Amino acid sequence: MTDFFDLVQQRRSIRKFTEQPVEPEKVEKIMQAALMAPSGKRINPWKFILVTDKEMLLKLSDIRPHGSQLIAGAPLAVVVMADTTLTDVWIEDASIAASYIQLEAENLGLGSCWVQVRNRENADGRSADAHLHELLNIPEKYAVLNIVAIGHKTENKFPHDTAALQYDKISNEQYTMAEGESRSEEKQTATPMAQTVEDAPSHPHNGKILTGALLILFGLLFLLKRAHLLSPDVADIVFSLKSYLIYAGLTFIALHKFGKRNMRNGTLIAATGLFLYCIDFADWIWITFNIWNYWPLLLVITGALIVFFAIKNGKDK
Repeated sequence: MTDFFDLVQQRRSIRKFTEQPVEPEKVEKIMQAALMAPSGKRINPWKFILVTDKEMLLKLSDIRPHGSQLIAGAPLAVVVMADTTLTDVWIEDASIAASYIQLEAENLGLGSCWVQVRNRENADGRSADAHLHELLNIPEKYAVLNIVAIGHKTENKFPHDTAALQYDKISNEQYTMAEGESRSEEKQTATPMAQTVEDAPSHPHNGKILTGALLILFGLLFLLKRAHLLSPDVADIVFSLKSYLIYAGLTFIALHKFGKRNMRNGTLIAATGLFLYCIDFADWIWITFNIWNYWPLLLVITGALIVFFAIKNGKDK
């Protein structure tokens, strides 16, 4: 049996799939897991529609202006809905079943992605739920929660970093205030169309993104300096930022008690500042001895690659 913690740690939202169909025996296992999901009073209000037809998958991918296009490239889509006349907790029941679908898909080596339907609209301002009712001939008493796109992965993303988890979300015995939080703050209610996790995947590699961006910036500045497009005075001011990077990084490290991610990002920022000091010294050597004059281009390319892969690997719910 797969270790549950490892399964949860490995599960990441996958938005690109191979053309290989999902094997029938795997589909059966996935749906068995969904049907075993707990529900209030064991009412089991959920209902599932399995879609594999390419034309219909293409239509499903158009139910929202953003966030649903990935369905067109998936060999299987599971539409998750529930009978709203049976229970007032249909959202909770359907959400648990949808989560079971994603976990079993991961357990079978497949990738999946949650595409939100409830409280979403298509490009014409019509509700995505109403659009699906028409496309799939769904009875009025059912409300659609989401669509789970499933398929064979085109890549294996890095597992969740336990050091970067938001441990400040956990309180013992009584509620404890998070950093910068105030009890006097008014309760904020999200609007139905507010951007949610699946619409704007978080990037747990923000430190890497910042590091790459800084390398790009300083690489371009070195090029401007070489081309004499940057005055010596301005160059001195700009390149003195290296010291501030180190100070900022050390500050992040000092504040690591508020979250392990601060420790990691602070280390990256401080290391970037030290690296740029070394680069500045190397630049002086290369200019003095007339060695390769276009090496800053390599700095720009390296930074761009760091940013690209950090963003690519950081997309997740």
